[in-house]
Amino acid sequence: MDIVDRKHQLAVAVVRVAVGIIFLTAGLEKLMGTESWSAAGFLQFGTAGTMGWPWVPGGPVEGTIYNPTQDFWVGLAANESAMTVINWHCAFWNYACKPRR
Repeated sequence: MDIVDRKHQLAVAVVRVAVGIIFLTAGLEKLMGTESWSAAGFLQFGTAGTMGWPWVPGGPVEGTIYNPTQDFWVGLAANESAMTVINWHCAFWNYACKPRR
């Protein structure tokens, strides 16, 4: 997509820099932070896939898991060796995936 208007080019540049700073700081915080960081919490609790509106009328049923791969992700979270690799990859790709042209 070509953006030819100067004001739009400037707005896109500002947004790209802001997004880049967000990813850069997130990655650096994970790599060099004083507190240990782990993706295990997300893998254990964020993958339950409790689908609510508009897919399930009336809201999700308590305790129902809608994600068929949830056991796989919870198993990864319990595996120390896998979490070492996953945590490194999360931090690296936060740092490395700054928007580029």
